[in-house]
Amino acid sequence: MLDIIDYCFLASSHKLPDSVINENVAWYAITFFIHNKTFTIARRSPTDNTVSSDYYFSTTGFIPENPEPNTKEDDLKGILEAEFHIDDKVTVAYGGKALKAGSRVSFRYFFLFNTISEDIITNSKVFFDKQSEERYQEALPRIFDMALGIDDLPNIAAREKRESLRKEIARLQRKETHLDLGRATFDEEVRSIAAKAVEYGIISTAPKEMSTAAVRDAIYRAASPESAAKMDRYAEASAELFVIDRRLRKLRQFADEYRTYKSTLKSTEDSLRPIEQILKQAPTIVKSEIFDDLISGIKTDLLAVKRAIVGKQPVDGQVRDMVKELEGEQAELQREIEGLPQEPRSFASEREKWIFVGEAIGKLNTYKEDAPAVLNTATRSVDDLQKEMDAIDVRDVEETRDAVVSMINEISLELLGETQYRPS
Repeated sequence: MLDIIDYCFLASSHKLPDSVINENVAWYAITFFIHNKTFTIARRSPTDNTVSSDYYFSTTGFIPENPEPNTKEDDLKGILEAEFHIDDKVTVAYGGKALKAGSRVSFRYFFLFNTISEDIITNSKVFFDKQSEERYQEALPRIFDMALGIDDLPNIAAREKRESLRKEIARLQRKETHLDLGRATFDEEVRSIAAKAVEYGIISTAPKEMSTAAVRDAIYRAASPESAAKMDRYAEASAELFVIDRRLRKLRQFADEYRTYKSTLKSTEDSLRPIEQILKQAPTIVKSEIFDDLISGIKTDLLAVKRAIVGKQPVDGQVRDMVKELEGEQAELQREIEGLPQEPRSFASEREKWIFVGEAIGKLNTYKEDAPAVLNTATRSVDDLQKEMDAIDVRDVEETRDAVVSMINEISLELLGETQYRPS
């Protein structure tokens, strides 16, 4: 009879004997009462070891002459669990091999307290049915408190809510710790990046004076298309400046050589000064037939030398104007170059620079400026969650359980004493 009741209440296997009983039964049915309601459940008989999925269900207790399937097992399970006040909140507190933590409690587990089969009567160690099945072995300690009134659904729900809040607080605290460690690590990374950027000439401020935002902006500027264009302009301006420097060197070399030339002429003039004295004393000098021709030639040369060295010649002004113009262009290019990024001496090549810039951007992108705000928000959330958890009243059932178990032991001993054989 107990096997028939178990089969009607949605058993996934059966122990119904096929000979005599099962071979002569088309449907098994049970009518039961719960919460002032009368229900009837009928289930088609199994085929060999395979249970049937055909159910007939009545909410009035009516049993038809020939039952026909009118409900599904899942729908019937939902109705029965509702009558047992079992919902999604009634879950297995901790898992095992057969039961998963958080899985829904089945109403069938409570039948352990409602039956005493012949196996229990003849067994001196097992006091509940179905303890040969691992699922029911694990279910018994998990539903013991609910079955005996030690714990109730509101207290279970409160305990689960409190446990959920505790896990959330622990998660946020781990996140805070992770972010704190990450922020400290990142600060070290920023200082390292800033030091290399200063070394490579990307930024000029000392790392201790450089903020994270400033380092990031400097690196981003170095990686921007405008920066690349400026690097190209730096190369062009440097080339132009080199040409101007070369022209200035040549002009200044020419001016130096021209001054040397004029100085040589001045020396020549000085060497010709005795000729002037001869010309002045010409009337008193005894003259030969070639005197006049000689003095005339010397006089002509002397005049030419004087004209070459006296005053400023046109070539002086031209050279001076060219030098002045080139110096202006030189100064302008130097000012432009000072404002352009240049390839630092620390880089072996342009490729090495861009590798550094790419790595720096990757490291900077792993940490956002709003990280401190995230930490502050998490801290406030932890405080709020802690207050909410402290406000939840959860009844400790340990003392109640100990008292109930002690009472059960006392009653069991009394009953055992009444059944013991007493000689007359």
